[in-house]
Amino acid sequence: MIVEAEKGGAQVLCGGSAKCDPTNKYIAPTVIAKAPKGSRVLTEEIFGPILVIREVDDMSQAIQTVNDMEGTPLAIYIFTSNKAVCDKVLDRCPSGGAIRNDVLLHFAANLPFGGLGTSGYGNAHSDWSWRTFTHERAFMFKPCHPAFEFGDIRYAPYAKYGGNSGKAFIALIKLLPNIPVLNTRLIWTSIGMVGVGYGMAAFGPAGVRVSLRRESYHTSV
Repeated sequence: MIVEAEKGGAQVLCGGSAKCDPTNKYIAPTVIAKAPKGSRVLTEEIFGPILVIREVDDMSQAIQTVNDMEGTPLAIYIFTSNKAVCDKVLDRCPSGGAIRNDVLLHFAANLPFGGLGTSGYGNAHSDWSWRTFTHERAFMFKPCHPAFEFGDIRYAPYAKYGGNSGKAFIALIKLLPNIPVLNTRLIWTSIGMVGVGYGMAAFGPAGVRVSLRRESYHTSV
């Protein structure tokens, strides 16, 4: 990368290929300015001590430069004393993570760490790792009992009961609360305590029970 940039006319402010030692796998800390457009130091991830400086006229051009580059960055580091400037960059430049006035600290902190789009999917650290490598599968259960059919007003045709079954169903949906996540024992205990009417309300407008099952999956690289 460094050699390619140098041959393309880049300005090496410090370090450079002359101070690197490929035999001993040493890359000298290098700062490069005026790298040629399309060079690898501007288009590929740099896993090494190489910093590329690009000059812009204003903040709008800086944001446009970031967004014009292919892919989504793993992280954006914003150095500014102005909160409005930082917020503007965060609002307009997507990234996996971001830090104001520092670098890399979000990796060590108890925060979700991960990419976005081309820079990765999901997050690592603590509970976020569990969420990334598991799946929340929605499960619904409706007892096979006439009480949960709401007098057959759920189903077409909606002109039953003197042409009012459709209106009655819409009114019922508006009156009943959201479907709670309850286990079967608790549901039937509630039904026994407060009656069938409250039981149907607890099951929701569709007469269903909802639960979440988390299932792990494995990926290979």
